[in-house]
Amino acid sequence: AIVGAIDSPVKKDSSAGTEIWTYNFAETLLKNGHQVTLFASKGSVFSGELVEVAAPSDVLDTAGMISKRKFVRFSINQMIEVLKCQDQFDLIHLSVYSLQYALPFVKLFNKPIIITMHQSFSDDKDTKLIFEKFYEPTYVFISNNQANLKYLPKNYRIIHNGINIDDFNFQKSSNQDSLFWMSRISPEKGAQDAVKIAQKSDQKIILAGPIRQPEYFETLIKPFINEDIQYLGTLDLTQKIKNYKKAKRFLMSIHWEEPFGFVMVESMACGTPVLAYDRGSVREVITDGKTGFICPPDDINCMVDYVNKIYEMPEEEYQKMRKNCRKHVEENFTVEKMVDGYEKIYQKVMGDWE
Repeated sequence: AIVGAIDSPVKKDSSAGTEIWTYNFAETLLKNGHQVTLFASKGSVFSGELVEVAAPSDVLDTAGMISKRKFVRFSINQMIEVLKCQDQFDLIHLSVYSLQYALPFVKLFNKPIIITMHQSFSDDKDTKLIFEKFYEPTYVFISNNQANLKYLPKNYRIIHNGINIDDFNFQKSSNQDSLFWMSRISPEKGAQDAVKIAQKSDQKIILAGPIRQPEYFETLIKPFINEDIQYLGTLDLTQKIKNYKKAKRFLMSIHWEEPFGFVMVESMACGTPVLAYDRGSVREVITDGKTGFICPPDDINCMVDYVNKIYEMPEEEYQKMRKNCRKHVEENFTVEKMVDGYEKIYQKVMGDWE
């Protein structure tokens, strides 16, 4: 059993990274010969058995934002549904962002539990207590940086995320000189820095992603939208790939310790170098100077310098960097490589359980 998100559908062209991860992961397991049941929201798409436990609209308030009260209730209902039919499964794999509502149920399962850690944990005594209380599962961290904690669970592994690289067509050279930034529109993702970088480097930029904090968007992003600073809204998979491919460089101007960052891998798979602040897993994903450039956190001037550096590169050198990007993803961040790591964990926990 794989337990996925309930606030948005698990499908190939989801706007959320966790949902895309879950879709690719479940489909690859199925292709590898496993029997898989996915518990997720209505509107999810899956080739195996799908149990729809809630509609995204079930957890939204009247303003269209997630209602915490409703989200908690339906998250608990989801775990109850899994619990009721747990004897059908050899193991339970949790792939949910809001782990706090699912963790109490691990005490009720009589099956091995695997948890992919899509979220960040504070390195404090509360985290220590959580891992001590819920020691039964095998926790999988998605980067070394994420697992760089003083307090770690009893059983854990580190496996980098992977993408379905066949979905992302490589383009040896960009056909536009614009910057590209894509994520959810909220302060920690740093859209406001991306706007400033574009302005200071006198370059066009395309922004994309769902608006999660309307006030932030209305105050710090919308006033600057014009012919050179465009906001495209939420993109489907085809639109994403189109913008990755045509961009000269991708900006990763994050303001938080992002555990992984799918957009970096997706961009590089299409051949587009990434300019990023040195936060979270950035140094594990980007090879500085080879597949992009890394700047100190919040150093807008450094980002501007590297924007200009890439723009001034001879075409042959730039094409080499784009090829490096694609090769780097092929060697390190494919869904096949990721699933192989999880299958080894599955085999071990099943062996230990028996």
